[in-house]
Parts: sequence; C-alpha cells; structure tokens
Amino acid sequence: LSTMVDVPGLTDVLCGAPSSRGPGHFRGVTTVVTKLLNMCGPDVAYFGRKDYQQTLVIKRLVRDRDMPVRIVVARR
Repeated sequence: LSTMVDVPGLTDVLCGAPSSRGPGHFRGVTTVVTKLLNMCGPDVAYFGRKDYQQTLVIKRLVRDRDMPVRIVVARR
C-alpha cells in the first residue's frame, strides 16, 4: 500500500511507542479498519474493550473522517 491512515497523538504513546508493538502498528490498524468500514458500510461496529487505546484510536478515526458508523465497545 502506498496510502496509509494515521491518527497522530493517540498512537505515539503507550502501546504505540516504537518499542512496544513495533513501528507503524496503529497505522496498519487504522488503514485496515478504514478499508473495512468503507467496504462494508456498517451502521455499528463492535470492538472489544481489552485494547482501550486501540478503541480510542478507532473512535477518533471515525469522528475525524466523518464516517457514518457508531463504534460500540463490548462489555465482555
């Protein structure tokens, strides 16, 4: 891929730090999630709460890109 989706700020700390999950981890996640949401066009997308930082990144992505999907964090 030559086009990537990045959410700066939230992805530079904690699990996004270069030594934790590897450089570009969240860039890969946000790029794949963007493609998936664009292809499927869901009204609602559910994410697990185990990875709180990733959920925050996805919520910011959806908000910033004006995607018409509601992100719900599963309770279990």
